Amino acid sequence: MSNLYDLVNREFWTLLRSMGFPREIDDAAIQREALRIEEKAENKRLMLRSWSMVEGGRHSEDVALVKLLADSLGLVQGRDWDWELEEDRYHFSIAYSRDPRVERLIRLADLFNRAQLVRIDFFGRVSPSEAEKLSQEEIQRMLHESWKRWGLI
Repeated sequence: MSNLYDLVNREFWTLLRSMGFPREIDDAAIQREALRIEEKAENKRLMLRSWSMVEGGRHSEDVALVKLLADSLGLVQGRDWDWELEEDRYHFSIAYSRDPRVERLIRLADLFNRAQLVRIDFFGRVSPSEAEKLSQEEIQRMLHESWKRWGLI
């Protein structure tokens, strides 16, 4: 099963990279940044006051992804985007200014989330015993069909 995970993960990141996703962002980078976000979250409030869009109900991994994308696009936290811990002390809000680079950030985050849903769906549909019988080409074909169905390609 770990070979299946490795193959699906490699295909996931290859798809994202082919669509302009920054090379320096991967699962490990997101997890490291999520831990840093959680450490800072206790009293964190929005510094960005002139935001044009805000998302609520997000998780630390979502904030981490946005931070890593923002850094790669040269966006500044507190000026171009910001985040805060919500009242429930579990969810986060992310606020954005109006900027073409912010629009690119949001498109890349959406691309990641849709590709992530395909990755999760794949593991939900293929049992470990079924996975052993699938060739690499069959797995790639199944992923390709899912990506098309989700509008990723």
